[in-house]
Amino acid sequence: MIRSVIQRQTRVVVPLRANLSRARFYADDAFEKRESASENKYIHEKEMAQLKELREKLENAKKQVDDIEAKIGQRQRESELENKNKK
Repeated sequence: MIRSVIQRQTRVVVPLRANLSRARFYADDAFEKRESASENKYIHEKEMAQLKELREKLENAKKQVDDIEAKIGQRQRESELENKNKK
């Protein structure tokens, strides 16, 4: 009789332990997913900030190129006028 009671108790305890183990596994998995999502969000925000900075630098470089081209065009016109005046 004692043996059958012990066997019944161990049958109940083993699945309970297995369920706790699964619960810990899924809890760890959920934590890892949240942590991974948080890391991905941080990386994404950092990359977006870098892209914004690079776009601003690109716009500034384009403005500088436009200014240089305008100066070159102006000097070419001035040299053409000087050549016409010399003739």
